[in-house]
Amino acid sequence: MAPGSQPILSSTPLQVLFYLNSWYFAAFYLAEVLMFIYKGILLPYPSDNLVLDVVLLMLFLGLEMLRIFYGWKGNLCERSLASGAALLVLLPCAALAVYFLLLQTFVLRLEFILCAVLLCFYGLELLLGLLSISAFSSFEFPSQVAQLQSGCRRRACRLSFRRTPRVCASCREKTSPLKG
Repeated sequence: MAPGSQPILSSTPLQVLFYLNSWYFAAFYLAEVLMFIYKGILLPYPSDNLVLDVVLLMLFLGLEMLRIFYGWKGNLCERSLASGAALLVLLPCAALAVYFLLLQTFVLRLEFILCAVLLCFYGLELLLGLLSISAFSSFEFPSQVAQLQSGCRRRACRLSFRRTPRVCASCREKTSPLKG
């Protein structure tokens, strides 16, 4: 690795999953809308339940778009906060997928299969998201620690040195940014 360069910590498999999940969810949403039209016309679906399910489907769309956006940007920018927000939004998305899988008034076999695949995507994204967040938050730059010129003199502070600190996190002593 060249001096001054930093390793890439973003997860390629997680990014591929976000890409595939965005396309899969678009197809899932379209199929759900068409199935709700089918159920509303041909099945004795109570109108209150149909309205509730359609509102939950619209909420699902908004949460899923938010989750994919934060996950995508958090992974590419190597930001733990955005990736953590994506994982937090994953919980209500998974709950809504379970609702559409098991708890609707009428669950078609196609809906069951589509929701099961979506939950598999969620499981993989949860696992890879946790791994990438741990990589983002625990990585230290040893070459920068060794090149610290006029930083904090305490050994414990030098070991906990992060990317470009202005003040030492442990003892609040001012440090200078590294010269690359």
